[in-house]
Amino acid sequence: EITEHDIDNARCNLAKVNNKVDYVITHCCDTFTVMNVFRLRKDRSTDMLSFIDREVEYKHWYFGHYHFDRKIDKKRTCLYQDIVALVDVHFEISEDALMTMDESIGNFSEGAVSEPIKLK
Repeated sequence: EITEHDIDNARCNLAKVNNKVDYVITHCCDTFTVMNVFRLRKDRSTDMLSFIDREVEYKHWYFGHYHFDRKIDKKRTCLYQDIVALVDVHFEISEDALMTMDESIGNFSEGAVSEPIKLK
């Protein structure tokens, strides 16, 4: 279950990027999707994630939990067994973060954004 601390942390991090991200990746989705698309019962976690559609500008939202694969619309996809590779994703890592990363992770540099590709 999502906690208030989780949501506060998400809001804080989103504020740092003016509520604009390429991808949202969560375990479950928002209440609107649960009730109107899946015809399931909402819960506290879905209620807490409802701010994303209202406040966050994103290209695509991926979530799981519901044990099926379905593209909901242009911006939302439920994943269960499918794998989606987010390739050429933009990212920047500060010098401090690079120095504290575990060497087993490898070296990172800036990249470019393209559409996700589905692997089978």
